[in-house]
Amino acid sequence: GPRAPLVPLTMSLAEQQAALFAKLTELGIKTKTIEHAQCFTAEDVEGVAKDGSMEPESGRCKNMFLKSKKGDLFCFALPTTAKVDMKVVSKKLAAPECRFAGDEYLSSVLKVVKGSVTPFAAINDTETKCTFALDKRLMDQETLWFHPLHNDKSTAISATDLVKFLEGVGHKAVILDFSDVPPAGEAAPPAAKPAKPVKPAKAEKGEKAKGGGEGSKADMTKETMLGMSSKKDEDFSGWYSEVITKGDMIDYYDISGCYILKPWSFAIWEAIQAFLDGEIKKMGVQGCYFPMFVSQKALEAEKDHIAGFSPEVAWVTKSGQSELDQPIAVRPTSETIMYPAFAKWIRSHRDLPLRLNQWCNVVRWEFKNPTPFIRTREFLWQEGH
Repeated sequence: GPRAPLVPLTMSLAEQQAALFAKLTELGIKTKTIEHAQCFTAEDVEGVAKDGSMEPESGRCKNMFLKSKKGDLFCFALPTTAKVDMKVVSKKLAAPECRFAGDEYLSSVLKVVKGSVTPFAAINDTETKCTFALDKRLMDQETLWFHPLHNDKSTAISATDLVKFLEGVGHKAVILDFSDVPPAGEAAPPAAKPAKPVKPAKAEKGEKAKGGGEGSKADMTKETMLGMSSKKDEDFSGWYSEVITKGDMIDYYDISGCYILKPWSFAIWEAIQAFLDGEIKKMGVQGCYFPMFVSQKALEAEKDHIAGFSPEVAWVTKSGQSELDQPIAVRPTSETIMYPAFAKWIRSHRDLPLRLNQWCNVVRWEFKNPTPFIRTREFLWQEGH
């Protein structure tokens, strides 16, 4: 059966990293960690390595989080300079039609955010749903660089100790040998004895194969950071991720489904808000703001209204270390907050019309396929009543 969780699901990133380094210490593994700007691609890693802090070059790695047609998950580490042919990788893994796994698997299996895929995330995969594979070219390295669960740091570890770590958290490292794969344009060497097929860890039963996710095609070719490597009609998920990140519109956050709106994207929101707010005010509608917290009593009074998204309501249950007497909901919509006040304010026809508008944020703890600007857990919006 599944082993006891090494990292509880409710841990913050800092707590997860503390648990990771505690495990490394427990296993007698020495590491070195440096801080740097966030890296989302192999090109980003090469950029931050220019100061000489991540040597040797042969120890710098990129990581691919893959899902086969059958639903098997793989985390594959290889040199940043290595060219990738997905058909060859699929053959080496004995897994048909591998593609990049969706973001939902990052948060539910590896429990990291996009851009932070790493073999260190094996500590989070307590149900062994993912197979961790290493390129054989890495195995003679005394220093390999991987993100310690987030892409604003890199940790140095030897190949031998990495295998020891994976075994220490219940994962046997699978070594993939590409020595029989010729460089582009060259003939293949004499056939060798076929490698024993990999027995992959299984994803949850019943999950459907899905593309997109960590490690866009930018990881397959060495191009500039600004170049688009994914084609919209071939890999929409990868293309969309490149547009919003290389367009400097979004940054990923350490809570799945929440994103940082950078100045370019927030300027678009401000322009929309300014135009619509002016038009709304021309109609005699006044601005207001209601609290973002809703009492349990008020929310339950409107059960029919919130029935469609009640499973998505986020609740505050603690203040510091003390439990609240009654849980408080974070605003999923504002009717349950505004209408009790309207009932007090409107006593006769003389109090009409009451036309109010507010610009605010709402939270709906949506777990299915979070996508920046399209489906997020917190989003900005306008509501008029």
